[in-house]
Amino acid sequence: MSRLQVRPVEVSSTKVKAVEDARQMQASIIDAARRIGKDPPKYALMELIGKGSYGRVYKGSMFS
Repeated sequence: MSRLQVRPVEVSSTKVKAVEDARQMQASIIDAARRIGKDPPKYALMELIGKGSYGRVYKGSMFS
């Protein structure tokens, strides 16, 4: 009987860039909040999902 094998998921370079962009923006947001004496937001940016001339849209996740 043959066994099923799980293949590693290949991540595209676009996805890697989107996740890295979100990581950098999250660090920037936390730094800005600390500089003005506020608590950092209760969410984390996970991935850039769109950008245009008016701004960027990120996929995020709330902390519990």
